[in-house]
Amino acid sequence: MEAAEFDYIVVGAGSAGCVVANRLSADPSVRVCLVEAGGSDNSLRVKVPAGILSLYGNPNYDYCFVGVPQPELNNRRIPVNRGKALGGVERLRVADASVMPKLIGGNTNAPSMMIGQKASEMILGSGRSGGK
Repeated sequence: MEAAEFDYIVVGAGSAGCVVANRLSADPSVRVCLVEAGGSDNSLRVKVPAGILSLYGNPNYDYCFVGVPQPELNNRRIPVNRGKALGGVERLRVADASVMPKLIGGNTNAPSMMIGQKASEMILGSGRSGGK
């Protein structure tokens, strides 16, 4: 098997990763590889809202990260759900308030899309100046 060569490798096919890969691959001269550790999101557990409870803490769909012990909560460690599928944490319907702005309404996926777009612009800018 011959090794493939890419100009860019995007790790993580969550909302932002997919935007970055899409923007980079818009240039036909650029070869992009999008890598995702999780599997497909075709399961009914993902598609049906009631299935969400079976996704949290399930190693097939969640990375099962936990935070550091919280002294104010009797040293409990709180789960930090991260989606393990195409679409990333969006598939778990989780919003990480520590990195996302508070949205009252509208497109709640917009912050991830904006982060992905900004990252792709930064990458494309550096790639055009000889970083490729």
